[in-house]
Amino acid sequence: MSDIFKIREFGYLQKGLDMALARQGAITANIANSSTPGYKAVRVDFEESMKAALGKSLGMKETNPGHLPLGMKGVQNLKPQYRESQDTPRLDGNNVNLDQEFSIGAVNTINYKVLTAVTTKRLKTLLAVINSAKK
Repeated sequence: MSDIFKIREFGYLQKGLDMALARQGAITANIANSSTPGYKAVRVDFEESMKAALGKSLGMKETNPGHLPLGMKGVQNLKPQYRESQDTPRLDGNNVNLDQEFSIGAVNTINYKVLTAVTTKRLKTLLAVINSAKK
């Protein structure tokens, strides 16, 4: 990964995008297997673990803006948590609910678009700063 992601905010945004992408993969697999007998829908949970990781501390404080960012350490190794959906299965044992999958997918798409928009804005701001420093 590029050094740009060592900047705390970009690291957080990158991890959020990674998690949304993992969720979209699970939604896609659920939809693709909606008529597979015995298939159990998969859910990807990461919001709670992301919140917890963002709140983690190493017991140190950044006392100078020039210090290496400590906050990113909490989300660096964060992985999506996959779990089997507990929704009631149909007679064939499959528990994929297409309406629910499309709904979760729509929300996930909105979240992904927001994260990409924020990332783009931050990168443009950084690029503007770099370009102004060159002059």
